[in-house]
Amino acid sequence: MTPIQNSEPRLDELRQQLAAWRRHGNRHQRTPEPIWQEAAQLAQVLGTSRVARALRLNYTGLKRRLPLTVAPAARAPAFVELKCTPPAPTGECRICLQDADGGQMNVVMATVDAVVLRELAQAFWRRSL
Repeated sequence: MTPIQNSEPRLDELRQQLAAWRRHGNRHQRTPEPIWQEAAQLAQVLGTSRVARALRLNYTGLKRRLPLTVAPAARAPAFVELKCTPPAPTGECRICLQDADGGQMNVVMATVDAVVLRELAQAFWRRSL
């Protein structure tokens, strides 16, 4: 399961907790810090705007609580080197993709399909932006 899929149920649970807190006459009090912390964790995965809208929280207040280590999205690499070795005697093609953070994706294909390879590579590098 991807981090986004894991975060969807957490967002729903937090939405319900916040709604219950608001129903009990706490509308004009400050939102409890544990709720802000959970919302900030979800915002790192799902995006600040999406979480702020879903929970009806102040966007700026939520963004201010994000860790400073969260960097803006990096630009896609301007150059990608593909190191090709001669095909294995079995005829299968093995490809290893690695991003700047050390993440890897290994692909084994019976035959080389450039279109599929390009789509896999784009999906792999897009997730790290």
